[in-house]
Amino acid sequence: TARVVRTKLERFKNESINMAPNGDVFKQLTKPDDQINLILNGIENLLHVNFGIDEDELCITIMHQDPKSGKWYYKFSTHTDWAQTKPETLMGSNSAAKRCLDSGEPWFYPDKNEASRKENFRLSERDKRHGTGSVFCYPAFTENKNYTDKFIVSLITYRKVFCSPH
Repeated sequence: TARVVRTKLERFKNESINMAPNGDVFKQLTKPDDQINLILNGIENLLHVNFGIDEDELCITIMHQDPKSGKWYYKFSTHTDWAQTKPETLMGSNSAAKRCLDSGEPWFYPDKNEASRKENFRLSERDKRHGTGSVFCYPAFTENKNYTDKFIVSLITYRKVFCSPH
């Protein structure tokens, strides 16, 4: 948290001097996308330090449903260079993300293979190549005046589990 606050203060100091008094000043100063990426990097670091999960053993994604079209897309990913399972595939199958959306509750599966056998998780090609791993999905819904913003945050590990499944 301190790192996010320091980054915000530095940005405010550097940018407020040159800002015109028009436009979305709040968005210009806070840069929400930058903040989220900073937080995702912090989560990666925390999981590495505390669980020994390396960067190539973890992917954190945030999927968003476009309120106008209803289509899902990846708003954020810690691995934009990885071939991700298409959001429409996940949201149209027995995936942890779909279950999370339907129930409005977070879901944690310490063993993705076991969850897949019980039809609670859809294994990706990366999962099939790397074997073991865990998944945690969290729904985030924001009620607005005319629509609800829907997000699914996922933490997925490859080759390592967060904890023993039993």
